[in-house]
Amino acid sequence: MGKDLATDYRQLVHQLSLLGWYRVGQHASGAPRCMGWGFRAGHAIDSAEGHPVKERWFATRSEKAAMRALLTELQHKQEAKEEAPLTALHFRDLAADQATGSASAGFA
Repeated sequence: MGKDLATDYRQLVHQLSLLGWYRVGQHASGAPRCMGWGFRAGHAIDSAEGHPVKERWFATRSEKAAMRALLTELQHKQEAKEEAPLTALHFRDLAADQATGSASAGFA
């Protein structure tokens, strides 16, 4: 692996770790020339006992492609959260802030 490729790989791993994801393994995906790459939310030392495990698998030609796919998916989910319509709860919080003279994040 060349220096640039290694740096790119480490940056992808770092970005996923900042978002709380790590790679759990690989397996034959059944797709031609593709491997299945798995990722899990949390930390490698977390115990899944009694807690639901968030896990995603991607059939891609490389681990880096799978990491990029997961990062793209997580980015789209974050954007969807940010674009979510205001609910009655948001308006209640805004009214309470206005009454007390403070401002909630996003409403300043």
